[in-house]
Amino acid sequence: MIQGLLPLYRGVTTVVLSSGVTTSFWYDNWTYVGPLHRALPALFSHCLTPDAIVAAAFSTGRLVLPLQDRLFPAAQGELAGLTTRLHGLRLGNHADGRQLAWGDCLDVRSGALYTMLMRSGRAISDSEINWTNFAPIKVRVFFWIFRHGNTCTRAFMHGHGALNTADCPFCTGQTEDVTHLFFACPRIAHFWHRACPGAPVSSVASLLQAIPLPAGELLHSAVLLLLWVIWKSRNRMIFDAVNQDEASIARTAREHLALWVHRARRRTDTTAIETWCSSLCVN
Repeated sequence: MIQGLLPLYRGVTTVVLSSGVTTSFWYDNWTYVGPLHRALPALFSHCLTPDAIVAAAFSTGRLVLPLQDRLFPAAQGELAGLTTRLHGLRLGNHADGRQLAWGDCLDVRSGALYTMLMRSGRAISDSEINWTNFAPIKVRVFFWIFRHGNTCTRAFMHGHGALNTADCPFCTGQTEDVTHLFFACPRIAHFWHRACPGAPVSSVASLLQAIPLPAGELLHSAVLLLLWVIWKSRNRMIFDAVNQDEASIARTAREHLALWVHRARRRTDTTAIETWCSSLCVN
């Protein structure tokens, strides 16, 4: 029974890494991208020791993972990215710590844990949205960049000295930051009304509440789909001077989803998200 609770425990806690002796390399939440078995599914499918601890992975002072001899290209890419991200990591001598992943009190105590689990309307973490979906890897990477505040908006590029102006390409005098680009720009107001009728959308959190789909893989995929097609539409304006209307953006979403659903797990029923997406194209 206790063993059966381990996935729940890992799901609601994050690790404060030190020695790595008590931290699962693949299953614990010890990196910025969340549990690595979800964040790097292709690489995980090639691992020979799924129960490896972090200390073992860095026993030589650098990342060494027992993997199958031949890696698929997707796994090779994930391994290269992980190696770069963890380069220079040095383990400590103290015991690894744990804290709750969210809530007012992060200490892992029974009372705080109970409050967190029982609190109604528990916020879905950005990590869950990022990796529990059937979007392509490039879209997951796009959202990962988005949630860490590094989307290359004109405000972001201007702040780094790469552009002379931070203005939105659609709205003269309006700064194109993440909030404006994805939620506040007047040119996408009608699109949001199509996607989330009657519900104002101003953030990812409000988007989760507004999309009429059940929580989980379908909802997370829908969030990434909507943000992705808005981003692509914005880039059509930047690079091709094409200003797509809401109907064009909706058609792009439907075309993308038609491909994405083939990435869903075999037993996943995608009828709900396909029906919802098709409704976006109804005038």
